[in-house]
Amino acid sequence: MFTHIPESPAIREYTTFVWELKGNCDSKEIIFPCGVVEIVFNLSQPISAILPGGRNIDRAPNCFIQGIHTNVMEVSYSGQHHLFGLRLKPHAVKSLLGILPSELSNNAVDLTLIKSQFQFLWNRLLEVQSFQERVKLLESNLKPLDKAVCRRSEKLSDWFSHILSLQTIYPYDHQNKAGTNKLPDSVNSLAQSINYSTRHLNRKTQEIFGVNAEELIRYKKFLLAVLLMHQEKYSLTEVSHAAGFFDQSHFIRVFRSFTNMTPKRYLQIKSSLPYHLFE
Repeated sequence: MFTHIPESPAIREYTTFVWELKGNCDSKEIIFPCGVVEIVFNLSQPISAILPGGRNIDRAPNCFIQGIHTNVMEVSYSGQHHLFGLRLKPHAVKSLLGILPSELSNNAVDLTLIKSQFQFLWNRLLEVQSFQERVKLLESNLKPLDKAVCRRSEKLSDWFSHILSLQTIYPYDHQNKAGTNKLPDSVNSLAQSINYSTRHLNRKTQEIFGVNAEELIRYKKFLLAVLLMHQEKYSLTEVSHAAGFFDQSHFIRVFRSFTNMTPKRYLQIKSSLPYHLFE
């Protein structure tokens, strides 16, 4: 897998990184909720998917945008697969595409139906040979945002999406079993940190993420827990504490609500890529 942090000021406003993935076998991928909005260009064989909620897509569009999902999604690849994509900052989706990101929740939408220019871009991406050339093509074709974004919405989006180093997130002291939990533990504390009222915060989280503020805090804790579970030095008890859960049973209950499995089972079958299982 190749990744690139955008250098162009034009797309840094709404993109965190660009990625490319290639493979050559029949395979199935189970994707847990991972809190991202992505534009994906399929540059090879058709792919199929079962979206959260059970809706089946026999053939995904050649260029699609997938919103934040809150339950398991299954993707099947046949023969060669070659995906090229960019991860978006959720708060910038409306300014970039003219739609609320919540309209994309638990879905994969044909992007060419929203912006016809993406059909042209997909054709151009097929013509170039390397990841670096595709990145340059992307940066030259995507323009700066037409409208300024709300800075408080940007702060909320960054809080949810930004992945800090695990050392910063979890300065755990094995002597006294005390860690520093940097996650807001209530809707009120999150609202205060963003400088919103609780009512306005709930309205914004629904618009940007498709869930209310309480659900968003729980989602963030789940995302952090999965990252910590990929650090073998932490036990599940330590992960539960560091991610801000009340106790182990609360951790298990929330984890199961997002994945349909227990944390222990995930540890047994996890891949090297957080939130992704491969068959």
